[in-house]
Amino acid sequence: MRERFWLERLADHLGTETIFVCGDAYVEGFVGLLNEKGVASRIVDRAIGVNDGDRYTWESAFGYLGEHPELRS
Repeated sequence: MRERFWLERLADHLGTETIFVCGDAYVEGFVGLLNEKGVASRIVDRAIGVNDGDRYTWESAFGYLGEHPELRS
């Protein structure tokens, strides 16, 4: 939902080179949406400001969701 919101907001600029900064957890979703819409993109950097605690939390959460797919929306 969040990625679609930002894609709509950027609609007038998709033909120009644009820098978009988003949280690391949203990179795949946003890039996937751009690809789905035929918008060329590239990831310049990842995990800026992400620490070991963040990585542990994400790995735990994604692991749990992998074990319980009924919770994913």
